[in-house]
Amino acid sequence: MNRSKYSILTYIFNNGDLLRGAPKDENIEYICVTDNPNLQSDTWKIIVDEDLKGLNPEYASFYVRYHPFKYCTGDICIRVDGSIQIKKSLLPIFEEFDNSGNDICIMTNSRAKTIAGELLYWIGPYYTDVKNNQVELYKKLGIDITKEGCIQSPITITRNNDLCNKCDALSWNIIESLSTDKCTMRPTQVAMTVAIEHTKGLKIMFVDESLIQSDYLQWCNHNRDSKRKSFFLVKHTKFFDKDIKIHQFNGIHSNNDLIWREVSPREHLYYKINNAK
Repeated sequence: MNRSKYSILTYIFNNGDLLRGAPKDENIEYICVTDNPNLQSDTWKIIVDEDLKGLNPEYASFYVRYHPFKYCTGDICIRVDGSIQIKKSLLPIFEEFDNSGNDICIMTNSRAKTIAGELLYWIGPYYTDVKNNQVELYKKLGIDITKEGCIQSPITITRNNDLCNKCDALSWNIIESLSTDKCTMRPTQVAMTVAIEHTKGLKIMFVDESLIQSDYLQWCNHNRDSKRKSFFLVKHTKFFDKDIKIHQFNGIHSNNDLIWREVSPREHLYYKINNAK
């Protein structure tokens, strides 16, 4: 097997997304894991993982996301879900991240500043059993869900090293423990948020949604070519108790129409519900 330094990984199950085109680059390995043996591409190497046969499509997708180096040969992997259109070679992003010395690059959550707010967005105020199961587990792991600190994961960059693999393993363990045969734990980005905070010593590069609203990458609607529109984008200055700085990759020009806000309405709604008499 030819070994690449850099890999891009995506995953499509049950035809849940388009396999989007990507610019060829001899320095980058493109991997798509799927359950569709008829999927074809001039750029992506198609892998049908028989170990995932018969699994819930969401569950299988997240298994791939959190086991990147089962499929990729690179030292660094950019994971993109099926909603991300790659418009230019990501080699400059790989090289800048590689030279930074960070272990992982993650995107702050543009909907909510806290896990509490993100749980409200996904689960709502009424599915108390589902929410409480998650909250109890996070408490056992020492996580305060009301503190600022929440990511989203349409794209992440990770090294193949012990700390990143430990973080991915914990993310997957949380997802696995909270899922059933019929229902995959959501939102999985909360599991990864918890795992990142719990993995001590991890060197983190933080980016925001401007990366995937840029001339290199475009966030699209699932299974459609149309661009995804953000109604509001929340600024983050902390990840739990740590001050953070949002990294801007050199040479990337973002959509100037993005509107940023200091506070998410969902946090207000969360506290209103939970502080109600």
